[in-house]
Amino acid sequence: MTPRRLAAAALAALAIACAGMPGTTPRPVASSQFDATADFARYRTWAWRPGIRPLTGEPRVDNPFLHQRIENAVAAQLQARGLVQTTPAAADLLLVYRLALTEDFRPGALDAVEGYPQATAPGVRSLLFGRAVKRGSMVLDMIDAQRGTVVWRGLVEREVSSFQDPDAQLPAVQSSVRALLGEFPPPSVQRGE
Repeated sequence: MTPRRLAAAALAALAIACAGMPGTTPRPVASSQFDATADFARYRTWAWRPGIRPLTGEPRVDNPFLHQRIENAVAAQLQARGLVQTTPAAADLLLVYRLALTEDFRPGALDAVEGYPQATAPGVRSLLFGRAVKRGSMVLDMIDAQRGTVVWRGLVEREVSSFQDPDAQLPAVQSSVRALLGEFPPPSVQRGE
């Protein structure tokens, strides 16, 4: 391998390594949908829907500590929005969430001429590389307890580096839930006092 190719390969390896470093993970991306006929101003209380969460078979997702962090983050965000947690029998909204972890390959290319990155130039050679990307997803449904129908659904996704490090997991969960509930209540709905 020539020194120029070695430099290009080293630069590509550095780009891949930096992409997985803490602090370089992209922010969570959230979206939501809601029932336009629902009266969100009347929702004052909430509870987790009773039942046993089905196991996914993925130990990083089927983690009781992860679930506790998620539930605490959701409770804090809803409390900040004026909703009070109560028992399922007394709740206006029943909440349920699901988690998924997927992995895909993100290809990339580094164009280099004599070791310098270039967009386009005669004699440009591309060094192809890629990396495996783990994506965590959470869907949160809010169910009108009287009607038994979903009135709000939120989805948040983000790249995840590891579910093993509790110190990194807590801020990632909190920022993901904050992004997810940033769209609740729906923008067109003002909470009545």
